[in-house]
Amino acid sequence: MEIGNGYQAIYGQLTDLTVSEGDTVKKGTTIGYIAQPTKYYSTEGTNLYFQVKENKTAVNPMLLLT
Repeated sequence: MEIGNGYQAIYGQLTDLTVSEGDTVKKGTTIGYIAQPTKYYSTEGTNLYFQVKENKTAVNPMLLLT
């Protein structure tokens, strides 16, 4: 998801997406639902993968969330 100023938010482990490429997403919009864990995440259980990139380079998302 493009979030502006060269930043992207990447979400994984989602199912039943409610948005499509090109959609504008507003604060509070549900973009999908957490999927059942894959065999690779069976120990951790259900979870959301979240990554932030700045100009295609991964950055610490806490820098934007605090």
